[in-house]
Amino acid sequence: VRDQVFPLPGTVFRTISTPQPIYEGFARAVLGRSGEVTADIIAANPGLFEAGDIVGLSGLQGKYNSVLAGKPGLEIGVKRAAPAAGGSTTTVTGLTTTSAIRDPDQAEVLFRVEPTAGQPVQTTIDPRVQKAAEDALARVDPKFENSALVAVQVSTGNVLAVANGPQGNTVNNAMVGQYPPGSTFKVVTGYAV
Repeated sequence: VRDQVFPLPGTVFRTISTPQPIYEGFARAVLGRSGEVTADIIAANPGLFEAGDIVGLSGLQGKYNSVLAGKPGLEIGVKRAAPAAGGSTTTVTGLTTTSAIRDPDQAEVLFRVEPTAGQPVQTTIDPRVQKAAEDALARVDPKFENSALVAVQVSTGNVLAVANGPQGNTVNNAMVGQYPPGSTFKVVTGYAV
């Protein structure tokens, strides 16, 4: 029904596009997620968002929402009724103006602000390493709910993967969890002494 509804006078439609992840939940611990703006976000940013806007809600999408989203454009126009054939003449307190015939469907643009496209945010996440990390933790017994994995390339310091275990949708242990080193780290601590 798009072809029938869109041309109706007075209808306004907003279209948006959203990038899709490599697969559902890909690197959610670090990339975060986006969705409809919440009441808390609207209250914290007066005049910036309105109900129905899509924003970054967590992770890098939340942190860099203004960079990723860009800025919407704005156009204010006036549609005037078509004068009688041949134009019209209006006299106001001694001033006479003549107008040419205008197309009533053509809006006269009074003000315009061009939209600016969002900019990408680059990460060092390696999709192959990320998938391997998520696959490894997907097989973890759910009783180990705090399982998490962060893969760092030692030579560069680049974070290659960030993943959480089975309960990773509720608690982002990979990014905010603080745990003492486990038994496998004893070799390093022993060597440091």
